[in-house]
Amino acid sequence: MVKYSYVFNKKLGGYICNVFVTEKAGDVELDNNSIMIPESFGNGLDGKGLVKAFYLKEGQEKITSIAIPNSVTSIGDYAFAECTSLTSIAIPNSVTSIGVGAFSGCTSLTSIAIPNSVTIIDNLAFIGCKSLSSIVIPNSITSIGNDAFNSCLSLSSIIIPDSVAYIGEGAFRTCSALKSVEIHNGVTCIDDCAFENCLSLTSIIIPNSVVSIGYHLFKGCSSLASIDVSPDNLKFSSFDGVLFDKEKTELIECPCTKSGHFEIPNSTTIICSEAFSRCSSLTSIGIPNNFVIIKMAAFYGCSSLSSIVMPKGAASIGGFAFEGCSSLTSVKISDSATFIGAGAFCGCSSLVSIIIPKGITSIFEGTFSDCSSLTSVTIPEGVVSIDNFAFDGCSSLTSITIPNSVSFIGYHSFSNCSSLTILCKAKKDQEIWDGEWNPDHRPLKWEV
Repeated sequence: MVKYSYVFNKKLGGYICNVFVTEKAGDVELDNNSIMIPESFGNGLDGKGLVKAFYLKEGQEKITSIAIPNSVTSIGDYAFAECTSLTSIAIPNSVTSIGVGAFSGCTSLTSIAIPNSVTIIDNLAFIGCKSLSSIVIPNSITSIGNDAFNSCLSLSSIIIPDSVAYIGEGAFRTCSALKSVEIHNGVTCIDDCAFENCLSLTSIIIPNSVVSIGYHLFKGCSSLASIDVSPDNLKFSSFDGVLFDKEKTELIECPCTKSGHFEIPNSTTIICSEAFSRCSSLTSIGIPNNFVIIKMAAFYGCSSLSSIVMPKGAASIGGFAFEGCSSLTSVKISDSATFIGAGAFCGCSSLVSIIIPKGITSIFEGTFSDCSSLTSVTIPEGVVSIDNFAFDGCSSLTSITIPNSVSFIGYHSFSNCSSLTILCKAKKDQEIWDGEWNPDHRPLKWEV
């Protein structure tokens, strides 16, 4: 049975129809699990009886087909959410917007025709429509919202017309079958993680109209071979399939499939956050002499990277910059470095030795944790703090000297260091040192 209730909406200038599909006696018999949204309510005087929007309030999982009348101007937020049996739907030309989560979780929906009257596809509109294999975005659409097509697992291709100015955060995230993306000139902004985890995507061209690009656009795109940019673009460029700003001073993102050696251009001074993340076949990298900053997780998970040499000007290594670089045996950190972030070398299980530069004053949480092959560490005078878990799991480390400048050592800084002897030049019984800084009670010598 289908039961309808109506609420007048002043903004819409008409009624919102609430639809209940129940087992109880109602107004209309349910025919083959199909329903027809009524076009009007009451006498329709002054147009106020027209149904302008609707919501499925109960029993939506039973519905296989819905007829939408021409009176409807918007498909409201979560209007069809969790209609798990719905396979297709026709949207009339009267509709101008598709609301937040309008078709979210419609797991049986295989296709949908969006009319030219629609201008906005809102956030989460088709998230989780895992059977949706094709969709045509009309030339009337100006904005594709955040996570609009997230987890549309069967979607294999998409053409984004020149009417679209904005592609939202995570708009096509986890569209794992998506092989082809054609972005027409007109898009000005592609937001964070727009194509994250599109596992089948092999290439993409960013048009000359794009002036703003978010973080990690292609994170986890394990088949992506190149990120190309139109040569007429004034903000961005591409070199050897790698995304840069126009002047190539910032390296923004490298495709996951990059292998062997990559030589960074001489103009580059910054490697952006997660730029080489999960480039598991990258074995070596050339860093130019004027280089300054490696941002957070820049080389995270580069499991084949064997060595790296920082040039003299390199001042900062971001948190987790080399985490999980399990083949990294040698790192030469620039003497001019003043910052090494938390977890920077966490899980570098092949790293044998490290010299911490004199400009470093803090060794942050987990910086060298699980560096299980590390046998030698030099901590310079000038370091004032060694944070929690800084050397946790350095099971091959046989000795370490803590300089007199150190005033704080954090929780479990040297836990699971089964071969370690510690020489302390700092004053004995520091009150602000954590009581569990040496939880395994490794041999400790005070030199004061």
